[in-house]
Amino acid sequence: MEETDGNGHKKMELDEASKVKCKFQAVYNDLQKNETFELWSCDENIKDRDSLFCIFHTNIRSEEEDKQAFELFEAKIEKIKNSNDPNKRLFCIGYRFPNNMSFNRRSKDEQTLTYDFPIYLCDAEFEGVVEFSYCTFKKSLNLSGATFRKEVLFRFNEFEGSFYPRNTKFFGNVNFRGTKFKKTDFDDDIYSADFHDTLFSDKANFHGAKFCGKTRFLDARFVGKANFKKSYFDGKIEFYGTTFNQAEFSPVEIKDIVKFRKVVFENGEKVNFDVTNMGKVSFLDTDISRVKFAENINWGGKKGFTVHDEQELELKLKNTKSGVKNDPDLESIKAIYRNLRENCEYRLRYDDAGQFFIREMELKRNYSLNDDGKIVITDQFRRNFSLTGFYRLASYGEKFRMPILLSVSVIVGAILVTLLKISSAGIIELDHNGSLAIQNNTERIVTTFLQLRNEQLIWSDTIVKVLGVLSLGLFAIPLRRKFERKFRH
Repeated sequence: MEETDGNGHKKMELDEASKVKCKFQAVYNDLQKNETFELWSCDENIKDRDSLFCIFHTNIRSEEEDKQAFELFEAKIEKIKNSNDPNKRLFCIGYRFPNNMSFNRRSKDEQTLTYDFPIYLCDAEFEGVVEFSYCTFKKSLNLSGATFRKEVLFRFNEFEGSFYPRNTKFFGNVNFRGTKFKKTDFDDDIYSADFHDTLFSDKANFHGAKFCGKTRFLDARFVGKANFKKSYFDGKIEFYGTTFNQAEFSPVEIKDIVKFRKVVFENGEKVNFDVTNMGKVSFLDTDISRVKFAENINWGGKKGFTVHDEQELELKLKNTKSGVKNDPDLESIKAIYRNLRENCEYRLRYDDAGQFFIREMELKRNYSLNDDGKIVITDQFRRNFSLTGFYRLASYGEKFRMPILLSVSVIVGAILVTLLKISSAGIIELDHNGSLAIQNNTERIVTTFLQLRNEQLIWSDTIVKVLGVLSLGLFAIPLRRKFERKFRH
């Protein structure tokens, strides 16, 4: 009778299989070599003589084989943890994990479990709940291409190396509550966290997370609610091409630049920025016309209505007279103001809407493109005597103060000049006839100013009539804007 193992396989077949390596190969992004692509070959033995792959890369496994794979995986982790090799790494590329997994098997005395070696779980498939919580990753954790079918927990982790979930798919809830993404020490150009093409199909919880290093969400998609409540942004954060269905950024502490570039807020009414200081936040090429902002928000500048991108442009132009590259271009910055104006008008905050309109028009008045396509400061003549400069007299149609002052000044001035002429000619006295003369001249000036008199005009009447057209025109601009807002919203 031939000797067999517990599974009924011939012992000779097992011995032969133990000498044959798994055929699985994959290209991965080596984060320890400045993100160069390397070829990795699995060094595990094949499952049996009839298989080309090891137990980790086999698509179909029995429950007993699942248990065996789990035990082998834990033994592999312990072996690497106990190794003194300075270049040790854990490669689990393309592994299939059918059951719930925990990477935090700490002892009772340990508050956190530390991994001091890079971990590569690229293209791995996790069918159960995965627990990474309360772990410190001193080196990189590469999840590129991995698929998580159920909930994944990253609670109160610390990432000292790169966290790399590129093209990773999370089909269940993802919880990063209290996690800290530290700045990487080895290269400023390497992202501390790189959510590139990452899919969040359910809720993504970043409540209380601290982003201390360079982070980007590039073409990431949040299908469920993205929760960034009480998050801390201390490194440069960029959301580029990211799509949000629902998002909560309230309250968020912002210490460094946060850029939203070409971001899509599919349901702006369910996106909330309850942040009072937005001076370091940019929304270039992003529609924020329906996003909810805090009532007492400060965007920067003297009055609190100058967005980050215009402030940045001002700083650049202070250091050069030849102009700066049109990037970001002026039209994109103007579009931010238009979006904010639309947002405020939609929410009936007309005073704030007027301030954003003024900032847009001031941007148009103060800056222009030269023949080389660079942004330069517009010369004083064009700034003050162009059509835009003319509208500035009426605060671009946002205030009645200037048109009213101009109108009163013209009428009173014209009356005084007329009285002086009559008085110097000695044809006015302080009696009934004198009072009647003053009344008639005042009536003549007012009707001429209001364009109600067109006959028997003298040269002074013509001046009053021209100034009246100017004053009434400036007065009509804010009136028109008031009616536009009333009927538009």
